[in-house]
Amino acid sequence: MTGGAVSMEMVNGIVDMVNGKWGSGFRKVVKGYFHNKRENRKYENFWKERRNRYDSRKELDQKLDQ
Repeated sequence: MTGGAVSMEMVNGIVDMVNGKWGSGFRKVVKGYFHNKRENRKYENFWKERRNRYDSRKELDQKLDQ
């Protein structure tokens, strides 16, 4: 729904902040932000690598067919 912009860890931090636990909630949001950013980068690189591998295979098949 958020496209990976907000993780569940961040949502839990926001809920803590709304419930009056400002310090621990804010820490969870900040920690979740950096953790989520790192995980999104890993996910993107994984799919980039798979796409490159597929494109290379496709090009190889086209050369072999000629």
